[in-house]
Amino acid sequence: MYFTTHLLAGTALGEAAAAAGAPPWTAFLAGLASHAALDMVPHHDYHKARHALLDIAIGLALAALFFRGPFAAERFWGGLGGSLPDLEVAIGHLILSSGRPWRDFFPSHTGALPHPHWPLLQGLLTQLVPAVLAVCLLAS
Repeated sequence: MYFTTHLLAGTALGEAAAAAGAPPWTAFLAGLASHAALDMVPHHDYHKARHALLDIAIGLALAALFFRGPFAAERFWGGLGGSLPDLEVAIGHLILSSGRPWRDFFPSHTGALPHPHWPLLQGLLTQLVPAVLAVCLLAS
């Protein structure tokens, strides 16, 4: 999944955890769990740095709208948990491009969990559903 999808889903789950009265640290864990769950849905992944930079910019701009007001801290921690595993992908690309070895750790990145891929059009639609749902939940 794209960074934006993971960030928005984690942000919404962070708020949901807080609204349910769960301890603040559960926002991060909910975001982390959402990353694994979303990676198991067939989706499109990009492979170019410019696409990653655009995705990160869009995600951060949208998330900035929601990192304020009630549950701001929980939203932040949920979003961080949701998007943090993709940091290893970015680091891996940088390290591999330097010729050094790299090993992923997050289960959906290592093959321990399914990580199915679809072509751009179908895979983009599966990204939009959770992202739009998250924005709707956060905006309500």
